[in-house]
Amino acid sequence: MVPHRQASASSAVAVVLGIESSCDDTGVAIVTDAGRVLGESLVGQADVHAPWGGVVPKLAQEAHEAAINSCVDE
Repeated sequence: MVPHRQASASSAVAVVLGIESSCDDTGVAIVTDAGRVLGESLVGQADVHAPWGGVVPKLAQEAHEAAINSCVDE
């Protein structure tokens, strides 16, 4: 976790929480406005979809829902 710090208006750094959910991955990252990655987390779903030989949309949705909070917490 990145500690919060006060910054003057002239030295303020924008920090973005990016959340991505592709068809079979759930990912988050904290990135500065300069592009520096401060933290990231990724959960893949390959094992969920392997028995069917491809992505199953309903299973992908359920896996995203199950993974997103722990990704953000991490």
